[in-house]
Amino acid sequence: VYLFGFVLRGIRLRWLVEQECQLNLLTAMNTIMIGHAVNCIVPFRIGEPVQAGILHDRTGISFVQSLAVVALQRLFDLTAIVVILLISTSNIPLHGFLVEWREHSIEFCLMFGLAAVAAATIPRWALSVTSLVTYKATPSMHDRFVLILHDILRAFKPFKSFARTAKIFVLSLA
Repeated sequence: VYLFGFVLRGIRLRWLVEQECQLNLLTAMNTIMIGHAVNCIVPFRIGEPVQAGILHDRTGISFVQSLAVVALQRLFDLTAIVVILLISTSNIPLHGFLVEWREHSIEFCLMFGLAAVAAATIPRWALSVTSLVTYKATPSMHDRFVLILHDILRAFKPFKSFARTAKIFVLSLA
């Protein structure tokens, strides 16, 4: 059962990067397994940047984009946990801080969904605003900021398709 989870995470990783590069399932699973192994051995979740580095090395996508993909995986995991908790507590009367937790959880899920849709549908707007602001604030760093944001936004490409986003989210629930 535990290893089957890595198969599902490998499929999800493939779906997250399939518009940018070809990644076979075995490589995707190995990338995730190495990241998890490092997290078990080294403190401070160092396995996440290690996973991003391996993804960058094996696929050729930029390291910044790889970090964004790893962050998206964690956000999908967190959202799936919150949704499962919300569903499991929906028929239970809650009191005190748990009522606030439920409300904030719903807000979190909505904000994550809206941010993903916005990043996927209006990347040019985000790049234009970033370019304008950084050029006026720090002209010497302008190109670097725009390039970093561009790489991050490329990680959101799967969200352009509702069907693909739904598949990735359902896979996260498993």
